[in-house]
Amino acid sequence: MTPDPRDEARHEAGAAGWCEVFALDFVAPEVRTAGAVTVSFFPRTRSCSFWACLVGADRQFLTIVEHDVGAPRGLELRAPGLWVDLQCLVPYDHVTLGLDAFAVALDDPSEALGRLWGDRVPFGLDLEWDTAGPVDARPTGTSAGCDGYEIACRVHGEVLVADERLDIDGFGSRRHLWGATHPWATPWARAVTTAGTGDPPVPDAVLAEAPLLVRLDDGTCFRLDRTLAVVHDAAAGDAPDGLAWIERNQPC
Repeated sequence: MTPDPRDEARHEAGAAGWCEVFALDFVAPEVRTAGAVTVSFFPRTRSCSFWACLVGADRQFLTIVEHDVGAPRGLELRAPGLWVDLQCLVPYDHVTLGLDAFAVALDDPSEALGRLWGDRVPFGLDLEWDTAGPVDARPTGTSAGCDGYEIACRVHGEVLVADERLDIDGFGSRRHLWGATHPWATPWARAVTTAGTGDPPVPDAVLAEAPLLVRLDDGTCFRLDRTLAVVHDAAAGDAPDGLAWIERNQPC
């Protein structure tokens, strides 16, 4: 595609049911940690949802699931216990994300599909996504009637969990999708590795799970199963020491 810098910003709403999604993820191999952030705007109903998670080896699963945080004009969200600021500083090249919030910490990730009862933990992100590949105009998982793009990135910055500070230097991706329906209303599967985004590899081992159950106001329901997994890294020869962020989406 020929990138249009205007597409990095929010779009004018279309017909009823119109939705716009900004989704970012990252994997930090040195600390064996991964995370994801998704912001979905529903201008016709003047609502916005926010989902975030953090997983890692020998780490509690942290999740934030806020289905309605109001209707911000831009890409800064403010709600009780939640502040999010997403900025595109250089179109198709450099994006920053700031998060100051409280997450729910779960010993058993499957609790995220139920009542979400867990410990309330301070959770912060100060991360940057720098483009590391071409702009993909056909992102995996995009529903019919939606437009958008996906970009493989290098990701660096800090993650804060209570009094813990993690230095992040890894890889990830960012997606921006918009159209007549939520772009994840149909089944799909994808993976993010050092090689970019693509079809999920067969994991050698699963380090952590991050499930998410979503029910939208229009009745749409889908389950997003996400894992941080050890996979074979072709660039590492015979050593199966690569990490991947794997997502599989299935409507309820």
